[in-house]
Amino acid sequence: MTHLSAGTRGWLRAQGERGEAWAAGLDQLAADCADRWRLDLGYPIEEARSSLVLRAVRDGKPFVLKIAPPGPAVELEERILSAANGRGYVRLLESDVPAGVLLLEGLGASLASRLRSRTSGEHDGAVVTYLPALQQAWQVPATLVPAPDRHSHPAGRLAQRIATLARTPSAAEYESVIARALRYAEQRWEADVARAQVLVHGDPQPRHVCAAPPGRVPDTGGEVLVDPAGLRCEREYDLGSALMGANRAILTAEDAVLLVRGWCATLAEQSGTDAEAIWQWAFIRRVAAGLELQASGTAADEARLSLQAASWLITRR
Repeated sequence: MTHLSAGTRGWLRAQGERGEAWAAGLDQLAADCADRWRLDLGYPIEEARSSLVLRAVRDGKPFVLKIAPPGPAVELEERILSAANGRGYVRLLESDVPAGVLLLEGLGASLASRLRSRTSGEHDGAVVTYLPALQQAWQVPATLVPAPDRHSHPAGRLAQRIATLARTPSAAEYESVIARALRYAEQRWEADVARAQVLVHGDPQPRHVCAAPPGRVPDTGGEVLVDPAGLRCEREYDLGSALMGANRAILTAEDAVLLVRGWCATLAEQSGTDAEAIWQWAFIRRVAAGLELQASGTAADEARLSLQAASWLITRR
């Protein structure tokens, strides 16, 4: 494939032969979709990771063609987008789930690309700009996915992964950070089972938020979510996940704890959620992401930033 994004190429390399087999048929599948829906295909969207996502045009109107490996993930995405019907999420127009194909409405640039134009180049609490979209997305019926048990709940899965990665030699210097993350994960499990769960997006990072076209109905506050993971959890999981990437801002802040606690308080006030739960989820996700990157050996600088930022937040140096 000559039109895969850099992120998708990296994901394919990690998949080995399975990824190569899927990629081999992409050219023909994309061409078939273009004929089927009368699309003129354009360039790939760089934020894509585990799928081929192409800009497209029909009769002067923008669309997005997404081709993902067939399976449970794309099946769940199709169900979520169908149920949302444009509320909070990108609107699904057509689909061929057995082929892993979704035809979506055309949206503007991702929030990640717009944040990169800032002087700081950092996501610094910009989640407030897409809180209206998240609040709409949380209205999608949670019954689309089964209620999680302790092991399938995000707190349990993240705790298990952190504990596994903690056994690697490179994680030894972050013992206190790992212990705090595991303690927070236990608290989130105990709290969440007693609270009303919603269908959270699962990974509302700026790369999964795009500008809504002018005059879009329903109005989502100017931003639209894409690529839902579809997890049942408390709303604070999404809000904490959205804050997990502000590592440079944390490491350069005069008082990092005050900075992040302030973000959590603002989000809690505007969304009617709990600031401490947002703080804990942001910490858990930051530690898990740092350990994953460290173990992969492909993004040492990013891994170090994540884990150092987490350490900064509990030592307050």
